[in-house]
Amino acid sequence: MARTNNNWRHHETFRMPGTTAMKNYTKTELEKIASDFLSQRGTSVKDGQRLMVDVILEQMGYRFVSAKGLFSKEGVDAFVAKDCKTIIVDAELMDSGSMRYTFTLAEELAHTILHIRGRNPAVVFKEIKNLSQSGYARMERDAKYLGAALLMPKVSFSQKYREKYDWHYGQMTQNNPKYADPVTSAKYALRQLYLTFGVSLGGAVHRARELGLINNATHHSILQYLGKQ
Repeated sequence: MARTNNNWRHHETFRMPGTTAMKNYTKTELEKIASDFLSQRGTSVKDGQRLMVDVILEQMGYRFVSAKGLFSKEGVDAFVAKDCKTIIVDAELMDSGSMRYTFTLAEELAHTILHIRGRNPAVVFKEIKNLSQSGYARMERDAKYLGAALLMPKVSFSQKYREKYDWHYGQMTQNNPKYADPVTSAKYALRQLYLTFGVSLGGAVHRARELGLINNATHHSILQYLGKQ
């Protein structure tokens, strides 16, 4: 939610009672918001099916318009226009149909859920402009976290990870215990999950760490591995 004259959002579909637009959320609250939103929309990813964020946004009344050079000129991948019905997306990113595009839309959806909820757009925009640097950074972090929680729900993601990890580690232990390695099994599990949930491998790795499925050492090791690819 970049602070430019065009970048503010407004939607009335989903409301979390007892919150304010610029509230700071705990991770526990964000996990619950993701779960409640998916449940209230009748959307399930419990079987590992990908969340169709673009479809959800279209059902909520949004349309997508590409803008050439948006990222190079404004430093943002996407934003909701002032008509509150259009999401402007960097043309190159939209054409790519990449996992980054999916997460960008998930983050836009998260901003709508967390910071708008039917409030007056002009008031929200003013509040965003008046945020301190730390407050703005926190708002963005919350939206990124919620975006990940929507794409990779805690329960289903954790369950799938443990299933894949346990199977791989068990196979390695049975075939050659000498080479059984938790980090290798974690890599295997996460390679399966990023394809299943339609996210980047890096995104799956970060989500696994946030959920305590891997420790910091394993997280660092896998990121080093990815950096060499």
